[in-house]
This record gives sequence, structure tokens and C-alpha cells, in this order.
Amino acid sequence: MSLRPFRRPLLWRSIGWLIVAGIVVLSLMPPLQLESLGAPSWNDKLGHFIAYFVLSAWYAQLCASRRSLQIRVVFCLLLGLAMEGLQSLTDTRSADWRDVLANTAGVLGGAALWFTPVGSALQRWEQLRFAAR
Repeated sequence: MSLRPFRRPLLWRSIGWLIVAGIVVLSLMPPLQLESLGAPSWNDKLGHFIAYFVLSAWYAQLCASRRSLQIRVVFCLLLGLAMEGLQSLTDTRSADWRDVLANTAGVLGGAALWFTPVGSALQRWEQLRFAAR
């Protein structure tokens, strides 16, 4: 992946992999019963959207080229499909095409940030942080 010029590229890549690991764990563990806490029943789809939006937006911050971004978008989409497939193999989860749609919307929304000034916010923050030293 071609990265933007960061001073700490390993740190930023590692955070991306931690987000991936978090998504894998949350996708395969027994579902949280948030409805019992008063959360609306639609929050599952919102959770899928947010998780994949955050992952994709993080990688949008790191990618230096459109091609690099495209590769990460495909990775995120395949991750979402794989998690749904693996959920169908568990006793406590099930695959749902609406989750795939929510994942896809999150990926595309997060990736779209690359085309805005927000897409380079991490790089600008890092440059300002180290310029102040």
C-alpha cells in the first residue's frame, strides 16, 4: 500500500490492523443484547455501518493514491463478506444480507472521505505535531 508520507507509518498501519481485529472479534462473538438496555432494534445495522465506516475512513487517511485506496476498499468489502459467511457457521450468529449492505455503505462512506480535506487530516495533524517540536 502506498502510504502518505508519515513519520510513524508503522503506528498508523498497526491501528488499522487493530480496527480489523476488533471487527473480527465483535463479528464472531455472541451478539450484545443492547435492546435489553433500551437501545433501538435497528442499532445492529448502524453498528455494522459505523464499524466499516471507521475502518475504511482510517485507511482513507493512510492511502497516498487512488489505487491504494481501491485496494483497501476491496479488502474492507471482502472482510465484511467473510465475516457474514463465518457468522453463518456459528451457533450464536447468523448471516444477513442487510448487514452486508450496511457494511458496504460504511466502507463506501469512509472511503469517500479520501476525496475531501478530511482525508488528509491525520497527515496534517502529524505534520503540525512534529513541527511544533
